[in-house]
Formats: sequence, structure tokens, C-alpha cells
Amino acid sequence: MKGNKIACDGQIALSKANANVQIIGVQNADGSYPELNFSDFMAKYIGKASSDAAVGVRIYGSNYTLQNLIIEHAPDNGIQIKGKTAGNNKVPNCIVRYNNGTGLQVTAGAYRNTIEAVYSYRNCDVYTRSGNADGFAPKLGAGSGNTFTYCYAWDNSDGGWDSFDKVGDVTPDITYTNCAVWNNGKPDVFTGKYDFDHKKALDENLHLVQLIKVSDGSFASNYAKGKFALPSGNFIKTDAGTIRLSAWTGNSFDGNPNSFKLGSVNSKSSVTRKLSYCLAFDEAKKGFDNNNSSVTAYLDYCVAFDNGCNYYIQPLIIKAWSAVQGFAGKSGDKLPSGRSVTTPSSGSQSAIRKSVGNTKNAIIANCQANEIPGKIGFNIY
Repeated sequence: MKGNKIACDGQIALSKANANVQIIGVQNADGSYPELNFSDFMAKYIGKASSDAAVGVRIYGSNYTLQNLIIEHAPDNGIQIKGKTAGNNKVPNCIVRYNNGTGLQVTAGAYRNTIEAVYSYRNCDVYTRSGNADGFAPKLGAGSGNTFTYCYAWDNSDGGWDSFDKVGDVTPDITYTNCAVWNNGKPDVFTGKYDFDHKKALDENLHLVQLIKVSDGSFASNYAKGKFALPSGNFIKTDAGTIRLSAWTGNSFDGNPNSFKLGSVNSKSSVTRKLSYCLAFDEAKKGFDNNNSSVTAYLDYCVAFDNGCNYYIQPLIIKAWSAVQGFAGKSGDKLPSGRSVTTPSSGSQSAIRKSVGNTKNAIIANCQANEIPGKIGFNIY
């Protein structure tokens, strides 16, 4: 697949079993990759509920490869891999961003799917007030053998990873290796205030910013002049009615600022989660979060810092635990009995912050330039 921005006015549905089909973007001369832009499709869903029919790329067949592509502005999930017929698919080297739902979801029996070097950011479900747009969501009964390697989630309206399960519909195992999460579940990201406060340009790709600009024609020009003021009045259409921005960012905001949410109350000890060389930082609530689950977990070479709580995993059954580090959580860790987190020296903490900050900034810069970074390691373990 060649080109810069490829307009998509409807869903790309991949349904064939044993397809052995590869959809691969060809890198452009400037280093950028093709964008599958679903803005025309999104326009049909403004102020409305979405569903599986509104997913950008929906895979419910097997043996597909989706590679070297940017998937953006879908009215629901950017990519969804769903169903017991959806197995052995590969998604390497992609960006999923600005979608009106989770960046990439695996669900309902989908099995042995390999997700590698996927970057998921600034996804936000405006209509449902931000509670359904995680970076990644292997949940609601995803099948066995799904793996995430060198995957990153930031600035999404809900969490980084969500593995919520319903009664009798659990996800038996997930493996995360060299994955990182930061700065999710913060409403100011989606109004533009976060970028304004950090002296960044207005991100006009954000769906909520686009709605604000419609309500206030001077918003973008005032922003450029160093003035930030949000319009008043009820103009945001949601599942709770048409509401004010102050409500959307306030009591009505349903985002969940956590990094790795490892299950739900229905995820018991028969369920396993394996995390190696994983990083969680700058989350308002939790870095590694049991999310009311009691799963069996393996944690090796994981780091968490500057979260509301770095490790909130007390009920978990731990089968492996080595080189687990954490520091500067706003509240103390909640750990299983007999487990402890290593606190690096103050010098090491400074070095970790510096290294992580440099890597984070490089990732963001590459993605903003439509350059897919590939497998980038944080090199702090």
C-alpha cells in the first residue's frame, strides 16, 4: 500500500479464514508511512453511539498481516481483532491514533495474535465520555496466546492496557514484553489544555478540539496567541445528553488513568498475565493495577515511577518476581505477601527519568512526523 493520506469512508473488513494476506504500507521517501484516514467515516458518527460496524480495520479472519500503517480517526476502535475465527494474525509496526475508541482491541475468542511495535495514542471516545478508549484492550474473553511486544500507549482517554472480563468470559492469558505506558486518562489532553500548558502547538487532530473549534471559531487563533479559553454552553453530545465541556472534563469524565489493568473481579487465579521489561510512569492513579482481579502474574524486570500508586496488585498470585523496581509513587504500593519492590538510589532515579524522558520524546516526535519508530527499548532494566 503506497501513498501519504488514504481516505477511507467505511470499514476495512478482513474476514477470510487462513487468508495468508499481507497488507503492508510502503515507506515514503521522506521516511513517513501511509495513513489510513477514516475522517469521512467518523463524520457519520459525530454525537452518536458507535459499535463494531464503526471500527476502522476489523479482522475476524485468520493469518492476516497488517504492517507499516497508520490507522487514524476511526469512529470506534482503530483496529479490532474479534472472534474465535480470528487467530494467528500479526500487526507489526503500526500507529493507531485519534480514534473514537480503543486503539487496538483483541476480544471474543481471538487467539494467538502477535502485536509488535504498535504505538497507540490520543484515542478518545467523546460520546461515551472517555471510558472506552484504551491504548490496547485484550479483553472480554479474548482467546489464548495473544502477545504484545515493544508496544506503547500514552495520552489515551481511558487506560493504557485494559483486560476487563465479564462473568464466564475471561481472557486466559496475555504476555507483555518491552511495553510502556504513560499519561493516560487525563481530560485536559483532549481539550488542548495539556499541550497549551506544555507550550505545544494545538493538536487539531483531537476530535474534541475539532468540536470546540466548531463552537468557538476563535479558539485556534486565540490558542496561537497564547490565550486559552474554552467555550461555555451545552454543545458536547454524549450518552448522558448534551453537556458542557466543564462537565465532560469534570464529574462526567469516565476515563481511568491507569497503565496496565490486568483483569477484573471476574479474572481469577486460573488467568495468567506475564510482564517482562515493562514500564509505567506518570499515571494519575495506578501503574500496575489488579483492577479488582486475582490473576496469577509473572513480573520480571518491571519499573514504575511517578504514578499515583506504582504497584496496586495485592490479591495477585505471584509465580515469578525479579528485578521489580519502583519509586516516587504518591501512595504506597499494595503488594502480595512476601513481595517487595526495589527502590533505586537517588542517582539511579535521576538517570532513569532522564533516559525515559529522552526515549519518550523521540517516540512522540517520530509518531508526529508519521514515522513509525519500530522496536524501541527504554534501556533502563
